[in-house]
Amino acid sequence: MSSTKLLAKNLTKMRSILYDRFIVISFLWVWLISMLDHYLTIKLQQVIIHDEKNPIGLFLIELDSGSVALFMTVKMMCLWIIAGVILSFYHKNKTLAYVCVVALSIVQFFLLLYFFWGHWIPS
Repeated sequence: MSSTKLLAKNLTKMRSILYDRFIVISFLWVWLISMLDHYLTIKLQQVIIHDEKNPIGLFLIELDSGSVALFMTVKMMCLWIIAGVILSFYHKNKTLAYVCVVALSIVQFFLLLYFFWGHWIPS
């Protein structure tokens, strides 16, 4: 094998490892923000019925007699479904997976901003 082909093969392998790390770090970011969201929702469940802005969340809380258990379960199931879809994309079309995980990471960043500064938003 020529040195050019060997170099190209090694660069491709290194790029693949870098992309794999990017996906893992992005998933870790999304998971951490989701866990913070879950923690705060459970911790503040006594007032969440009044402050929750998500109509689906409110519906699930009301359906579960004011408990956040059903709401948290559905949110966790959705997180796992999204992770599965992105991993499926990753195996079929890596570019699409990167676009999806970047979009999800940006949404999670805005959620984090909302956690810290959402109380400044007028009702």
